[in-house]
Amino acid sequence: MPTLNDNVRALAHAALSRLRDAGGSSTRVAGPDGVELDISYDGPAAPETVPEEIASYDMVTEQDPRWVGAHRLTIHAPLVVFDLMWNEDDPLRILGYSRGEWERVLAPDVDPNGPLWRREQGLKDALLREMLRERGLEQVPVFGNQTPEIDETKRQTYAFGTHRSGPVAETKTHLSDPAAMTAKIKEVGEAAGADLVGVARIEPNMLDLGVDCPYEYVICILRHEQYRRVLEGPRGVEEETYTVYYNCARIATEVADYVRSLGWDALAHHNGGTYIQAIPAMYKAGFGELGKHGSLINPQFGASFRPGFVTTSLPMAIDEPLEFGVQDYCLKCNLCSNNCPGEAIPKDYIVTDGHRRWLTDMERCYPYSRLEPDYCHICVDVCPYIHKENRVEDTRSIYKDYMGARRRAGWRAPKGALKKADA
Repeated sequence: MPTLNDNVRALAHAALSRLRDAGGSSTRVAGPDGVELDISYDGPAAPETVPEEIASYDMVTEQDPRWVGAHRLTIHAPLVVFDLMWNEDDPLRILGYSRGEWERVLAPDVDPNGPLWRREQGLKDALLREMLRERGLEQVPVFGNQTPEIDETKRQTYAFGTHRSGPVAETKTHLSDPAAMTAKIKEVGEAAGADLVGVARIEPNMLDLGVDCPYEYVICILRHEQYRRVLEGPRGVEEETYTVYYNCARIATEVADYVRSLGWDALAHHNGGTYIQAIPAMYKAGFGELGKHGSLINPQFGASFRPGFVTTSLPMAIDEPLEFGVQDYCLKCNLCSNNCPGEAIPKDYIVTDGHRRWLTDMERCYPYSRLEPDYCHICVDVCPYIHKENRVEDTRSIYKDYMGARRRAGWRAPKGALKKADA
């Protein structure tokens, strides 16, 4: 299987070759099905190659805040799908890599439906590190503004990372009917506090690049966020988010423990450690469809939820994807894009495995979601699926009050501006 280095270097070399052929710092490449790639390079003369080594998340976290990449290679298709920065004597930094059919234009042998690159949070993110350097910052403002209570919730969540695996019972047992086994797993997960539990067969695009997963199935766990907390402003939403993350980690740990008690190895995945790509796994487990704001939309909870996962080879029946018109609805709805303070949610999209993907422009998103002290959750909070499909009167009323506050503050107002507008 191609590794992270194989895919990234193949695409980078192909893009650099097109630039050299064009004799400039930018060029446009036409491809099949109307795909056009805009390739651009910033730096001295475009080199023929990129570094062999790619910086790990730990390398990015520990790099000097003044680190500057002399070379930057970017591909738009028409959204930013590939973004690299490097020096000749330093490991390559990946600032962005969104897989899709565009890859075949440059490198026909690269499988766009294979394992995915993961954008990590905070100082592990090379793009965010670069934006901090440009602004003379060494820490991420939103994380430096968290309360002691939030910090403690995060600590407890990360502590589950030491319990992702554990002892496995010596005797393998399971229900002879795979559907009954899935029903039992859902019962265990829901008893632990999950709102939804689903099962999918593991596919390459559910895994991080470079991971060799030994398991056959992924158990997906959903826990909703209390929507009423949007009326409390950014702090209330942030507290709820981290509380739900904690519960997802706890539930995943309990489900994994149960599976191991049946004699089947199992690994829990959550904020304390994971290699599961959430969107593809949740889609195949029947949790919903991908929306324009980049989150999966569920008919009952909208996008106001967080996931946890368990990987195992316990014989189970898999669930089916749930499609109820979200992707077509998003073509007509502009609420998330009209409310985004950074205008980071595009109308354009790329196609991956037959699904539309509207890729958030992180350089426009981060000034509000990371570089301001207030937590931003606006794109999810304004999504009409929080009330349109579930017909819950309390949610409808909260949504109306919240959107009224947004109108008074200004459609593109940052989260923290709502309280000031109502003061």
